[in-house]
Amino acid sequence: MAMLSKIAKMKLYIIIHFLRQGFFIFLTINITIGFLFGSLNENKVIMLNGIRILIVEDDKLNQKIIHYILQKKGAIFEMAFNGNEAIELLSKNKFDIILMDLQMPGMNGYNTTEYIRKNMKINIPVIALTADPFAAKTDQFIESGINAFICKPVDPNNLFKLILSFINENRN
Repeated sequence: MAMLSKIAKMKLYIIIHFLRQGFFIFLTINITIGFLFGSLNENKVIMLNGIRILIVEDDKLNQKIIHYILQKKGAIFEMAFNGNEAIELLSKNKFDIILMDLQMPGMNGYNTTEYIRKNMKINIPVIALTADPFAAKTDQFIESGINAFICKPVDPNNLFKLILSFINENRN
C-alpha cells in the first residue's frame, strides 16, 4: 500500500498545484484517486498465480499501478514501453495474455496487435487498455484482432475477472 500512498500524495499535490494556478481538473484526478483507494482490496479471492502477462504501456504512472495490482495477485509479468519492445519480448518469451495500451508513440496498440496476429501468427488474448470507452466500436479495434478492452482508470477486480475469463477459456 506504500506505493499507492506515494502515488496518491503525488496526485493530491498536482490537484492543489493546478487549483492554485487557476486550472480546474479535479474530476479527472479525483477518479484516479478513487481508483487507487477504492476497489483494490475488494474480492481478495481472485488470484493470478503463475499467469504470464505482457504489459504494453508507455505511461510510467500506469505501469506502476498495473505492476502493483498484478504483483499482489501473484502474476508473472514483463513490461514493454511500446509496440516494438512488445514484439521483441513476444519473440523470446511465452505469455498467457497481453495487456495493450492503444495510444503509444511509434507503433500504437492497434498496429502492434495486428502485427502480432498477422506476422507472428500468435493468437493469445489481447486486452486493450484505453481511456476511450467507445474504442471497441471502431473497425480498427476489430480488424487489429484485439479480444476485449478495459477502460482506464482500470478497476482491478474487473481486470482480474477479464484476465481469468480468457485464461479459463483457453484451458477448456
